[in-house]
Amino acid sequence: MLLAAVSLLAQSARVQADGDIDLLSALADSEVCAAAAHCLPLEASQRLHREANDGSQIRLPIGAASNLYFGVPPTASLDLEFRTTGATLVITAGSDFDERVLARDDRPVEGWRSLTFDLTPWAGEMVRLRFEPAPRGTSPAPFASVRRLVLRDRTAAAPPAPEPEVSARPNVIVYLIDTLRADHLGCYGYERPTSPRIDRFARSAILFADAMSQSSWTLPATASVLTGRTPQRHGALAVGTAIRPDVPTLAEELRAAGYRTAAFVTNYLASAEFGDARGFDEFHFYHEEAERRPGVYLPSSALRRRVRHWLERTRGHGPFFLYVHATDPHWPYLPAARYARPFRPAEMTDAQERQLVDASRAYFFGNEHHGERPTSMPPRRVAVLRDLYDGDVRAADEAFGRFLDDLAELGLFEHTAVVLTGDHGEEFLDHDGLGHGQTLHDEVLHVPLLLKLPGGVRGGTRIARTVQHVDIAPTALHLAGVAPPPGLEGQSLLLPSGAAGDEVLSHLDNLGIVLDGITTAHWKAIRDLSAPTDGLAPIAVYDREHDRAEQHDLAESRQVLAGYARQHLRAAAAASRPGPTIAPEKLERLRALGYLEP
Repeated sequence: MLLAAVSLLAQSARVQADGDIDLLSALADSEVCAAAAHCLPLEASQRLHREANDGSQIRLPIGAASNLYFGVPPTASLDLEFRTTGATLVITAGSDFDERVLARDDRPVEGWRSLTFDLTPWAGEMVRLRFEPAPRGTSPAPFASVRRLVLRDRTAAAPPAPEPEVSARPNVIVYLIDTLRADHLGCYGYERPTSPRIDRFARSAILFADAMSQSSWTLPATASVLTGRTPQRHGALAVGTAIRPDVPTLAEELRAAGYRTAAFVTNYLASAEFGDARGFDEFHFYHEEAERRPGVYLPSSALRRRVRHWLERTRGHGPFFLYVHATDPHWPYLPAARYARPFRPAEMTDAQERQLVDASRAYFFGNEHHGERPTSMPPRRVAVLRDLYDGDVRAADEAFGRFLDDLAELGLFEHTAVVLTGDHGEEFLDHDGLGHGQTLHDEVLHVPLLLKLPGGVRGGTRIARTVQHVDIAPTALHLAGVAPPPGLEGQSLLLPSGAAGDEVLSHLDNLGIVLDGITTAHWKAIRDLSAPTDGLAPIAVYDREHDRAEQHDLAESRQVLAGYARQHLRAAAAASRPGPTIAPEKLERLRALGYLEP
């Protein structure tokens, strides 16, 4: 099991040559709790652990608990070397369901002591390792420190599964449908007929049932797709920031490998201003026209015609990488009547729908109702918007289907790998709100992800494991036979399940709402960094196996899991490096679209 290695590497733990994990540096960053319900912020915890040390040992604060969290491999032990002077040290380990005292040291003699603990009782669980030194007797300077802390994993590695055979240097296409939540597609279980063409495509593709976005709005999410890095690493974190210039993009890597590269984009937040155009030989951005075009964004049907013209010009000139960013399901939901009709209540007219959409502008474009929870929009009006959203999904589905037809007619389909995904989802009262970019719940992070390999290899396969947007770039490089650059945080979707897919980091910083979170197949944690607090940021924990809708916060009863998530998230935040800021005059379009305060 590689979960422990992934999490602890994020906190600067060192993997040794034999695969063991040195946790000493992670202990230096571990939380310090003066009492069960009072833990110190990261900076204070680090200061207490590093005080008066030379780096070769970690000093433990007397009269407090140092808590280190990690996942336990199936066969694991812990090597520890410590000493105390005038102090009693109690060491415990435990999950949310089983805690045990590993050692109690109150010897009057000084000197280093070595112990080895068997961790197999907690195999596969998250564990809190707690060090609690307390003064003993009347010693004027009680002291406790650790100089060795190593997690040994003796689990035999399973032989790697064979990789699917893929034709050499295929064309690679990433087709992204903006604001498309997975559970509104038939192939993901939706009962309404929103996606006949995508459902047919799924039969020739590998469908990833639990794919997660790195954010719940376009700017950081698309940057993660195009770089293979989380928002904290690529830099496009908040409105007005762009991908860092030192972060290579997928297009740059493929162009350097001899691929022709082109992009067709309909959302300003995925445009050249934010670094998304780097590496593309051609980058076509079709800007929003709120004054002239009722739907604001260029429709997928028109976008598809422009892409076809490029395909006609480029075929026969070597392999290509193509990025298509369609924006039909994004508000304002104004599908043509033929798309809206299957989802429209009998009493509703086209004029009434358009009137309702116009009246809801302040809930989607503009900041008047941003973050309002519960929303002041009546549920019956939200239901109409949901119907219109489904109509827009149907329109996007038809355009995607015709795009696939174009590939077939031009003789490109068989030798092309096609990735279909969304950048984020959309909320319709799932957590009492509307839209996106306000939470990190499943309805806005769970996106479709389908991969059609050349020749339809493994078509119809359904993969249950949790995957993420940052897996797309390494997958494209894998298909092209290009070595991934250092720093990629995902892994190829063609490889067996591994560490990169165990935990998904997501981040949101949008109009005053700042959240980060971890999603796994079994649980989710969301930390609210914008909530006013005198101590640690509040964190919520959900059981995704039994509460997929994420309605019941278990943080109080799952304190070890909450602590583990907090430790992981603050380590990711500590490594965050925002990208360059956009010139103010370039942001006026965002202000007009409601992404900035007026």
